Amino acid sequence: MSAWPWLATLFAALLAIAALAPAPGASARGPDPASPFLTREGGDVPSARFTAAAYQLARPALAWGATGAGPGEFNLPIDVALGPGDAVYVLDYGFLGVVDGAERYREARVQRFDRQGRFVAAWGAGRLNRPIGLAVGPDGDVWVADTFNNAIRRYAPDGALRATWGGYGAALGQLDRPTDVALDARGNVYVAEFGNHRVQVFGPDGIPRAAWGGEGVAPGRLRGPHGVAVDGRGVVYVADTNNHRIATFTSGGALLAVWSSELAAEPACPPLALGQLCRPRHLAVDPAGNVLVADRNHHRVHVFAPDGRPLASVGLEGRAPGELRFPYGVAAAADGLLYVADTGNDRIQALALGPPYRLHLPLVGR
Repeated sequence: MSAWPWLATLFAALLAIAALAPAPGASARGPDPASPFLTREGGDVPSARFTAAAYQLARPALAWGATGAGPGEFNLPIDVALGPGDAVYVLDYGFLGVVDGAERYREARVQRFDRQGRFVAAWGAGRLNRPIGLAVGPDGDVWVADTFNNAIRRYAPDGALRATWGGYGAALGQLDRPTDVALDARGNVYVAEFGNHRVQVFGPDGIPRAAWGGEGVAPGRLRGPHGVAVDGRGVVYVADTNNHRIATFTSGGALLAVWSSELAAEPACPPLALGQLCRPRHLAVDPAGNVLVADRNHHRVHVFAPDGRPLASVGLEGRAPGELRFPYGVAAAADGLLYVADTGNDRIQALALGPPYRLHLPLVGR
């Protein structure tokens, strides 16, 4: 049997693969669903759904919010987190702007929505003071970095306050403007502290266990960190905001790696390019283990592989659907929806990742 027919078939299949990648400078588009070599991948396979191509094909699916203090309205929605029972939690910073030379604030709060953006409840007004970070534990409890109260607060899913930790200071157990909070599989709580330029670790009982970092630019040092996340392996990712980079640590604080951006003279940003960050804020880990970064001053979500390889970016600066202004927070749902705290636009956006596909080569006769 001549080899040419199956070689021609293989060549056509390879051309189909090449069609999945957009040409340089071109906008990304999806593969042709009619291709005989491509079939939609099942939704229960994270490695298939959360790919670089899927992120590049992300499209706006849902948005909600407007500027204001009513249910479902925002004054700088500064973080977003997903919880059990179809819950989406949004932390509202409450900033109104500068009036007569002074900063003005509404009462900060946590708002709960369902996955379609329908308002469910709100709490925290009158207690929270310009909070910045939010996380949801596996039991559904909601954790808030109450930044200007120098405290961590733990709430039940219905908003009942369960515990408060902290108090101003630099000693172990004290806090100086905590900006984010994350939990690992054992219930340990990791807190990023802007004022102390460190990460502090508490046990599930609130007893402080360790701290690391300290102000500086050397590897392992931090400047004004704003984000922390922990993956399923226990690796701790820190948004080293004022150093324009991500630092990764073991759960005990040993430095693993630094994902650095190009140096830029203050207040300039590193360039708007893949792998470059400018004032990164909150972090999330998607179901495939990729690290999502709210790249605030680049007005996008940046996606890295667990080893730091840049994979994709989502979003451009603007107000139209799918565009972002100074995003602070991001969360990924297992069904492929990416929820973004579109902070400068006073809204939450849900972006649908592109359809994952799998290549199937035809059987070759011998």
